[in-house]
Formats: sequence, structure tokens, C-alpha cells
Amino acid sequence: MKAITPLAGLRILDLTELLPGPYATQQLAEMGAEVIKVERPAGDAARVMFPDLFAVVNRGKKSISLNLKDDTDRTVFLRLAERADVVIEGYRPGVTTRLSIDYETLSALNPGLVYCSVSGYGQTGPARNWPGHDLNYAAMSGAAAISGAPDGPPEYTTGVPIGDLSAAMYAIITILAALRARDVTGRGQYLDVSITDALASWVAPRYGVWDAARRAGREVTKADILRRAAYGIFQASDGKFITIGAIETHFFRRLIRATGLTGFDDPELDDYAARTARTEDIQAALAPLIGAKPYGLWAKVFEAEDVPFAPVNALKDLANAIDDHFGSGHVGCLVGRQKRYRPGYFCRLGRALHDRCPKYILLTVRVSQAERNHRRNQMCRRSCTLSIQDFFRDGHSCVLSMKHGPDQSYTKGRTLSLPPICAISPKPNSPAPFAHQLVAEIGTGEAHLRQSNVAERMHGSPGLQLHNGRPS
Repeated sequence: MKAITPLAGLRILDLTELLPGPYATQQLAEMGAEVIKVERPAGDAARVMFPDLFAVVNRGKKSISLNLKDDTDRTVFLRLAERADVVIEGYRPGVTTRLSIDYETLSALNPGLVYCSVSGYGQTGPARNWPGHDLNYAAMSGAAAISGAPDGPPEYTTGVPIGDLSAAMYAIITILAALRARDVTGRGQYLDVSITDALASWVAPRYGVWDAARRAGREVTKADILRRAAYGIFQASDGKFITIGAIETHFFRRLIRATGLTGFDDPELDDYAARTARTEDIQAALAPLIGAKPYGLWAKVFEAEDVPFAPVNALKDLANAIDDHFGSGHVGCLVGRQKRYRPGYFCRLGRALHDRCPKYILLTVRVSQAERNHRRNQMCRRSCTLSIQDFFRDGHSCVLSMKHGPDQSYTKGRTLSLPPICAISPKPNSPAPFAHQLVAEIGTGEAHLRQSNVAERMHGSPGLQLHNGRPS
């Protein structure tokens, strides 16, 4: 039975890079939307910096490379936008206006278009043009100030880029809400998603605690916000870590019964504030008890006593999980849980910068063969020399070293990492062990390498001279 796709028929143009925007559109693709990733000629920076991340957050998408500074390519994009339901972009404020692909321009062509901008600090305000990353947004939003040890300095060591991901979630929510509004009004709208604002909304419950205390004339410290009795990470006798979250009174009493914790039977500790005041005492008493027995035993005891607990899973534990909450993907990474209430499905990994998508996408907006030939000739005016200095297939990425390229953004010796599957096409019957066929799209300097023996390694092969995308 074919999976239900609630967003089937929607077309989304994705102009974003790295994580926030791509993660949002990947989730929308899993719900059935047709997502076309529009990349600059050099490609998404994540292809080079984080190839495995790129493969994961761009799965299920089509891809085309357009130089939006070029009139011909911009015309192609405008034709795509005329037929799109959603455009999502992640440029700094003002860039889309300079490129003439801003909301005002596109909505004049397509009044029903939903246009979402994802930026660090929003489209207005004094910080709007500041560069930044997840750490900076966490600091600005207040999240870093209440992270780390209760009595320590500000920290931000979650290991998960929650700012980027919170913005992705808000982008999804606002896009879906705008599409629903379009069903009623017939018109699209502009959405301004700030990563800092998104994360600040997650900090809001903590801010509410602080503000209530301020109004009551009390000072609230980070310790007051973070202190929780019977709530923390403890190490068992076998070295494994276990989390306990017995916040409520009934859970706290069950924890006492399960562990044999003594000295905390006072009925006054049924009051949450009283327990919180003794957080350090409770944690200090729990630690040696948990450390006296292995995790497996505690898991059975806590499950039987209905105590909130969970193991501290490493990434390798997630990849090998047998629980049906998780599944492993082609690149050995965690993919989304198949939620019963969300008919999402695993499509495919992120595409290479050039596969069959561009031709298909151009045909959908009726770009003629003559126009396609003109565009290709413009892109292939110069030849390109590639040298495969160290090529190998490790299950995650393919690595090429470029000597020269038509796009000056690729400097000598730049290392490119191409996503798996799209980049490799094994040819077992070929007589040569390496580099059977090298196909380059000259307009981008990107290349696809096809080889047979994926376990071997090659050093210092001679450069291949390419003209108009073909080996000479």
C-alpha cells in the first residue's frame, strides 16, 4: 500500500543551505511535497563542510544549480516560482531584493505564493545583518545563560543545534498555517522566521518563572531554574549512565522504594519546594546507590516500580537500536521515526549537485531545447582539469581534489565531498579498477566519479582534461 502523502501536489523551492532551511524542507518532503533545491553554482556549502549532514537533510529532494546573478538563470527561477506554492530562503536580509527574487517580485507573478525567510536575527532590527550560528543565537536568546552547571558560568554544550532546529520547526508550522490560510483567502503571504526568536520562544517558560519572581520582589538565579531533586544522570556499576526524572511526589516515593533510599521519608518532602531545597542532599545520597548495581538491574527495577528512567544512548546505540522508534539509513545515520500520526516516509539521500533533475525541472517550466542549449553553452565556455589525488569510498562520501574550475570560488586543491548513492555507480565488469568514467558539469565544477572497486584507494592519478563536460 502506497504511503499517504498529505502534502502531495505542493511544490517548494528551497534556496537555503546548511541546516535550518534544509531540515525544514526535508521534513516537508517526507510529507509528500515536491522540494526543488536551488543551489548556487558552487553548491550548498554543506556539500564540502558536512557531506554526511548534507546527505541526510536533503534526502527526498530534487536539485538544480542556478546562478541567480545571471539573467538567464534568474528567468528560469522566476518561471519555477510562478508555479510554486512555497519559496523558502536563508539569505541575509536584502540579498533577495538585490537579486530581484524577493517576495514583492515573486508575489506579483504568483499571488498565492507563500514566501518564508529564515535568518539569524530576523529581517528587521539592529542585529539583522549580523552573521551568526547556533551558538550565537543561543546566547542572544537567553538559552546559554541558563545552561550548564547550576552554579557555573553560561554554557551551551547540548550537542544538538537546538536553535537551528527550533527555527526549522517554526518554519514548518508557519508554512503549513499560511497554506491553510491560502485555502480560505486564495492569497499567499510573507513569513519572517528568526532563529533567535524561535529559540527565545523555547526559553519563554523559564523567563516566566524569572518574571514572576521579579514581580514578587525575589531574585531568581540559574541554580533556582536548573535545580531539580531526584532529577539527573547517574553512573551504574558497569559504567553505563542512567537518567532519573522523579520530579512529582508519587514518582519520588516510588524512587525511594525502588532504591532503598533512606533519610527522606519526612512527609514535608511531599512538597515540591521542600524537595528542591534538599536537591544536593538527595542527589548525593542517590549516586552511591545507583553506582552499586549495573544498569540492566536498575532498568528492571525502575520499570517494575514505574520510575521515570532512560539509558544515556550514544550515537552508536541509536544506530543499532532494535526498538521500533528508530531506523538506520543508507549512510549509517538515524532517520526520522515513522510516526503513526504522520504519514512520512524515507525517500532517498541528498542528491549530487547534478543528476537527472535539472533537465526534468527545466522541462516542467517549458524551457525550450534552444534555451537549454544556450544555458549549457554559457556554462561550458571553458575546459576544466580535475586531478583525483586521493579517491576512496568509505560508505559516507566520495572525495575529489580539484586543480582548476570554471567557477573561481573553487581554488586550487579544494576538496569536494559528494553525497553517496548519487555519486557512485559501480561497474563490476570494467577492466580498470579506478575512475572508469568522470562526468563533469562544467558550469559548477562538480563531478561524478564512477568506479568498481569501492574498497581500494588511489593516490596521484593523472589529471583528466575535460571539454564541454566530456573527457578529452
